[in-house]
Amino acid sequence: MMLKSGVQGGILLTGTQPGVKNIALEIKKENSEIKPQVSGNSVTMNIQIQLGVNIGEENDKNKKFTVGNGEIRMTEDAASKTVKKGVEDMISDMQKNYGVDILGFANAIYQKKPNDWKRISKNWSSIFPKVKCNVTADVKIYSSGTIVPKGGE
Repeated sequence: MMLKSGVQGGILLTGTQPGVKNIALEIKKENSEIKPQVSGNSVTMNIQIQLGVNIGEENDKNKKFTVGNGEIRMTEDAASKTVKKGVEDMISDMQKNYGVDILGFANAIYQKKPNDWKRISKNWSSIFPKVKCNVTADVKIYSSGTIVPKGGE
């Protein structure tokens, strides 16, 4: 999910209220970067994710989605939080339940901090579950298309 640059598309479900997923966003552009920090045997991954999306569908029967009253910004903020939480949950699951670095953290250290990798690589299986992750996500809506009220009113 979104930790490897080059996602070719997809749908992100979100909403302007916590826990409500009534807006489908079409992912048009994705960029992510993993920056490792190593101090002794302590590793922190700073993960930045940027998504460019279009509004694909809005499905709220109780109100009309309008572009002019700040709902675009609210949707971007909610989508950013959705992505951040999804990535954090996935990382935590990989660390706690599987202990397998399918996320590319080891490769990021090897590529960007080879001397540190040489020193910690032998202990990676015990270090990986303790890696701290700082995730930031920024979702920008490129286009809302033509938003038509339900029933074509």
